Amino acid sequence: MAVDFSTSRLRPIDLPVLQSPLSSGIHELSRNWWPQWAASDPKFTRVWLVSGDARCNLGMTSPGIRGALLTERIDSEDAPDIYNYNIYLIFETTEGRHFQSAPIRQFEPAHHSSRSSSFEGLGSLL
Repeated sequence: MAVDFSTSRLRPIDLPVLQSPLSSGIHELSRNWWPQWAASDPKFTRVWLVSGDARCNLGMTSPGIRGALLTERIDSEDAPDIYNYNIYLIFETTEGRHFQSAPIRQFEPAHHSSRSSSFEGLGSLL
């Protein structure tokens, strides 16, 4: 994933699940583990955390990348393609602080879709 990230475009993220060691993989997060900006917006329906080897398998190998969030949001204004998918990269500083990127429009699944993508088998529910 060749994306240039200026530190001025990163925002701090408080994601308690990052404070604990995570098993490698893709984990669907229960709503109480979501970042506040997603949990407070009823249009967001699902959030996954990508970590460890799964992060590398998706091409996220830049130094400092701790993982990524994959989000699903439903927006009726985008009809007929009401399902929206984005990735937010999560960076960790040497001091242990976490920052997220601006949303990256996904290619797989497509950023806009007329139906919810099936991510069965992607990982456990945290």
